[in-house]
This record gives sequence, structure tokens and C-alpha cells, in this order.
Amino acid sequence: MNNSVSVVGNFICTNENRLDVLRTQIKSLSHIFNGCDFVINYNTDINQSEVKALFQHNIKKENLFFNCDLSKDWAKTTKDLVQRCKTKYIFYLLEDYVYDYSLDADSASRFGSHILSFDDDRLTKISLDVRKKFWVDMIEECIDKDVKHVFLAKIKKYLPPSQFVNESNGYVEGNTVYLYSAKNSPTGVFSSSAVHDKDIILEVLDNHMKQFVSKTPGEFEQKSEFIRNMGDMVCAIPKDDITIQAHIDGAIDR
Repeated sequence: MNNSVSVVGNFICTNENRLDVLRTQIKSLSHIFNGCDFVINYNTDINQSEVKALFQHNIKKENLFFNCDLSKDWAKTTKDLVQRCKTKYIFYLLEDYVYDYSLDADSASRFGSHILSFDDDRLTKISLDVRKKFWVDMIEECIDKDVKHVFLAKIKKYLPPSQFVNESNGYVEGNTVYLYSAKNSPTGVFSSSAVHDKDIILEVLDNHMKQFVSKTPGEFEQKSEFIRNMGDMVCAIPKDDITIQAHIDGAIDR
């Protein structure tokens, strides 16, 4: 997988609850993506030293680029990061991702795809070796099927038998993912929270920069309701919730 995926992140982490998530999950990241390049920009002075140290202590030196560009043009800075990568796929890292749990939640629930407390009895701990194998198998399947966009935001919400998915989405079941065409996407947003084909995300960022300046990925997504206009581009969603966002006590930085 390390020859196929680079990990890119351009974020802030100013809330203590969210920083706690990063403190615990950086070890999961380093295990699952061992040997992959990490290309990171930390976009604030707040907690900068600690966040930098977390990456430096857990990611191999030869695999880490860590920058602190404080400019407020998320798309431009992210494009600069992606251009440093040499792999087919870009996994865009969110600082509140959790990798070593599964959440048994009703996909119709407002918070069915988020962790609000680690004491939630719907959470099941997942072995990092099991999780890593899923990622490796998934990336291999995506290469084989020429997938361009693997959707990772609110995975459970858009997995069958969710009320948000139906026959019109044209899901085709694979080994690790459901495949579908962009024109049939269950959501209209081109989410940054994804595994992206490098060429596609660079094109999307270029087009965005011609029209907008967005300070955050949230602002980017508010102006990115176009994935259904991308025709037959092959998209996928994992069959398991391999990333879950943790909004502990509702904490969010965006």
C-alpha cells in the first residue's frame, strides 16, 4: 500500500477533546499506513509544537513532510501538498478520524456516523492488524477497478440498508467496497473526506481556486455540490466504517 497511497492533511486542532483524539489515533495511523508518505500542513500556531511532535514521534522521518503554512487558502495549500505526492491515491486525513473502532449505530440517526463518547456501548474495538488488512485489500481492489474517489464521510449513513441509499444509486457489491458511478452518488457533495485519485483531486482543487478562496475543507465542501456532474467516474464506499469522526461532547474545529 505504501507505493499506492500518500496521506495528506491540512488542518487545525485547537479543541482539547479533538487533540485527545489525535493523541490516541496517531498510533493507529502509523500502524495502518506504515511506510506511506505523510504530507502534512498544520494551519495554526495553537498547539503547533505538540501536533508536530506527535507526527515526528510516530511517523518515520523518511516518510514525513510537516509544514506550518498559516495562509488561509485551504485549496491552494492542499494542492501544494498533493503535488508533493508520487502515488496514485491521496488519503485526505481529518484530525478527528478514529480508525480502531466500529460503531453499531442506526444510519438514520443524526449522529449515527459520529462518535460522541468513547464510553458509548455501541462501539466495538477493532484490531489494527484487521483494519490494516482491510485498507490494503481495499486499495488493491480500487486499483483493479480504477476507482477515482472512495467516499469516507459518514460511511454508515450511505451503506445498505440505509434509507439514504436505494436502487437509483446503482451500487455494485465488491469484496471490500460498493462501487457506483459519480452520476448516481448518494450525496451531491465532492467530499474532501475521501481517498482521491491524485489527478482528479488536483483538477478539482484547480477548478475551485479559479472561482473561490476557501479557508477550510468545510468551506470547500459547501461550494462543491457537483460530484453527480462527474458522469461515469468510478466511485466507491467501504463496506465497513474504517474511519469514524469523533465529535467528543460535540467538539468541532470547522
